[in-house]
Amino acid sequence: MDLLTVLRAIAESAGPNSYKALQVAVRPMNLAAANAWQASLPKHKEKLRLAIIAASAIGDPNRVPWLIEQMNVPAMARVAGEAFTMITGIDLPCNDLEKHGPEGFEAGPTEHPEDENVEMDPHEKLHWPDLVLT
Repeated sequence: MDLLTVLRAIAESAGPNSYKALQVAVRPMNLAAANAWQASLPKHKEKLRLAIIAASAIGDPNRVPWLIEQMNVPAMARVAGEAFTMITGIDLPCNDLEKHGPEGFEAGPTEHPEDENVEMDPHEKLHWPDLVLT
């Protein structure tokens, strides 16, 4: 088994090192192979975040329209906005492309005792993108 196969398996495992393994795995791939792998990830709903991070690591500007679509999914908007920034170099707040999060959106643990979600929001410090395309 080669190193790339191992890294891909770690990346898709949803383990604590999956995002790091993904970023290391896509960099030595040729663009076609990296894009093919990235495009296969969102076919599994639980791998959408991984697909967005892969698009960012690959850096292919052809993925930007897809990332903009992901910015309309509240749970993925901030990570997609970060990927957009990584690929384009456009800083969202500096270019007035930032907004407040959707009303009532709660990604991390809440103060409700019956809420079983105890995971912290992994995107807490990322900006909410506000891209208005004309």
